[in-house]
Amino acid sequence: MISFIFHSSYPFTFGFMKKLIIAILVSAASSGHTAAQKIEVISATSQSWSGGVAGHHGVNYSIVIKVGVKITPDSLYTNGAGFQLPHDGYGESMITYDTVDHTYTIYASESYTDPNPRNSDPTKINTASKRPVPAVRQFEGSALLIYRYKKEKHLFVMKKTMEVLPALDYP
Repeated sequence: MISFIFHSSYPFTFGFMKKLIIAILVSAASSGHTAAQKIEVISATSQSWSGGVAGHHGVNYSIVIKVGVKITPDSLYTNGAGFQLPHDGYGESMITYDTVDHTYTIYASESYTDPNPRNSDPTKINTASKRPVPAVRQFEGSALLIYRYKKEKHLFVMKKTMEVLPALDYP
């Protein structure tokens, strides 16, 4: 804590000190809110796939971002679906962090199993499908990343169009 003793011979006035304190507070408050400008999309791809089991198909997404600060990716929205990003490495999505390049690689996957066309009851649908949460957020771009920076949630809209890789057809 800085304290000043104001004396009649002190060269600073109260008005000057008030402006100085306000300038310091404004610069300190705004310094932590620039993380969104520091995110750079290195690559973004989507790749559809099918196979393994009859009627099984889906889409894999991979996004690599370079970030100037340490963030915690929380969720990803793309192609009409939302993905929670776990940090334990399990589930339909995953995050890796490269400490040398300061890049995050975000993997997300959606998979579907179509009903058996020879099923005697066509109303039965395989409940094993892993459909992601429907996207409830509206955004202008190819993906929306929600992340935490200094314990606050922030949004990053990816304007770069995802590169669509050739489909994989497994036997």
